[in-house]
Amino acid sequence: MKHLLTSILLLSLCSTATAQSSPPSGYTWTENSSNGHYYAFTDVKSWADAQSEAVAVGCNLVTIRNQSEQDWLFSTFVSQVTPVGLHIGFNDINVEGTWEGGSGEPVTFENWDPIGAEPSNSYGGEDEAIIWSNNASSVTPGKWNDAHSTQFHGIIEWRPTTVYVDQSGNGDYTDIQSAIDWSINGDTVIV
Repeated sequence: MKHLLTSILLLSLCSTATAQSSPPSGYTWTENSSNGHYYAFTDVKSWADAQSEAVAVGCNLVTIRNQSEQDWLFSTFVSQVTPVGLHIGFNDINVEGTWEGGSGEPVTFENWDPIGAEPSNSYGGEDEAIIWSNNASSVTPGKWNDAHSTQFHGIIEWRPTTVYVDQSGNGDYTDIQSAIDWSINGDTVIV
């Protein structure tokens, strides 16, 4: 019975997942080999339009999670753009001063520009974050600024979705497809 319930649970997990196995077409994607995520530019547009475009293809504007990802994005994208900045996913649209990623995930890393004491909300309604490029003046390249209705490229992030399960109950995790294969073969998989 446990085997049957495990199989049903695993199959229901798979049937509810809508993960894409590769990034959406229509963009030139660049993979960050250290985290396996893919990134691409939107055309120049507002933050809201860039986020809407990202969501329409199953993504979000990038949520930067650590210094390593920040450094990679800067060296790969930001330092090479003509505009003074790029849209990233961080915003405080829902609650002023409470920043979250475009996907709604909590902030685990911040890189605000100390020049101007960012995020400053200095013009009111500065609810969207941008990352400064080398072409910006009087700011620190690579640092973030809160902005409002600016027209920049956005950085879309695509993350492969893999569900991991503990096959043996001892912390030995594997991907869901392997777990389904084991379950079909009669092995017990602990989820």
